[in-house]
Amino acid sequence: MPLIDNTAIGTRLSMLRQREGLSQGEMAAALGVSVAAYRNYEWGNREAPVSVLAKAAEMAGTTIDSLVLGEVGLSSEAIATQLARIFPHLGSAELQNHIGAIAFLLKQTLSKPEFSDRDIAEYMESRKGQN
Repeated sequence: MPLIDNTAIGTRLSMLRQREGLSQGEMAAALGVSVAAYRNYEWGNREAPVSVLAKAAEMAGTTIDSLVLGEVGLSSEAIATQLARIFPHLGSAELQNHIGAIAFLLKQTLSKPEFSDRDIAEYMESRKGQN
């Protein structure tokens, strides 16, 4: 199996594009490539340059790793943004702080196999005075 799976990357690019509600042409324009080139990336026929993957990752609020390897790579801020979109009624500043904490803890839980009580305590200590 090749180190870089262009078909899997293409699938993730397609999922990102669809999540953003973009056509292939709109996605190509956003990434600064031709429609034909983008289609070849999405179909796995051509390896996407790092510059294209970086732009796509930025659009998704994720990392190049998540596009290339399929790993969870969302930033805490991107998770918080998605949670706020899912729960728009949680608009108060206090609830937004909770969303930030949930996003941080979710990211840590997904990215660290041994997420400890100490990690939570350190995060909570860092948040003191920000509420």
